[in-house]
Amino acid sequence: MEGLYLNEEKDGLVLNDVLKKKWVNSDFADYGHVNKNGGIKFADLVFQAIKEKVNYTTKNKIR
Repeated sequence: MEGLYLNEEKDGLVLNDVLKKKWVNSDFADYGHVNKNGGIKFADLVFQAIKEKVNYTTKNKIR
């Protein structure tokens, strides 16, 4: 997936974990569109990536 963003986007973050996540039919409203459950899974993946990227600690709580 890294090749999907432009070279100018040097600070881009590719979230390959989306491909590794175990998705089930009940995570989707239709083909390619997540429902509430799928959205929660996706949001958690994004949060984990951001947390890792900014070295999140309990002292630096996101507000």
